[in-house]
Amino acid sequence: MKKHLVSIICSNSKTLINLPFLQDISKNGFQNEECLHSFLKQKYGSVVSYFMEFLLNGHDLAKKNGYSEISESFLSNWYEESGIDILTGEQLKGGSHEEWRIRSLLALAITNDELVKNVLTKGTREHNHILLSELVPCQDIHILIGALLQVEHFVGFEMRSLIKGFENPASVTYGEFTKVNPNTNNATHQYWYDHAIHDPRHFNEIFQATLNTKGLNIERVKQGIDIMYRAKYQFYSQRLGGYTK
Repeated sequence: MKKHLVSIICSNSKTLINLPFLQDISKNGFQNEECLHSFLKQKYGSVVSYFMEFLLNGHDLAKKNGYSEISESFLSNWYEESGIDILTGEQLKGGSHEEWRIRSLLALAITNDELVKNVLTKGTREHNHILLSELVPCQDIHILIGALLQVEHFVGFEMRSLIKGFENPASVTYGEFTKVNPNTNNATHQYWYDHAIHDPRHFNEIFQATLNTKGLNIERVKQGIDIMYRAKYQFYSQRLGGYTK
């Protein structure tokens, strides 16, 4: 029954990655700065900060329910997002993922002030509403497990599609991205490359923890998967940067 979750998650991610915007960006890149900035402002003017609260809430709820492996998975994810060494508690040299994101956006001429002042589209607002009303206040660990499984599975595909677009010779971002060495810790665009590589690992960790944990309510886990899928669908099915028809 638990392994059936994988087919649901994979099907959802496939649907999302095949939506017109991500397909077009992956194949053709960002054709002009207006489209690039329009997309980035919607995506990162959104509720990206909810994720840290979500992870801590998941850690606490899993611990209260006696799901130790799942609790550890949520917590290790939080430490990595925070840029803190889980063993020593010290801040890592590269900084937090939020710092990576700010650095990457600044290199693409997007300031935090612009994100704050940006007007969100209907699809982005609906995406935010789902996350803020159905996940952030949620006190059901099963729903949070499902949501984490879905987002970690999808983000790897999402980031790889965006990187293909950024690195496309026809994209306005081509020069900026091809001068970066993604293997160095201080890479300007470490944010994109790291998530493309490491989020699949996070998915494997939380899924293995789910397999190993007895007594989970799988139907409630499915509800969490659906909540995250609906949120991401609302975002990526809208007209982003004028691309989708």
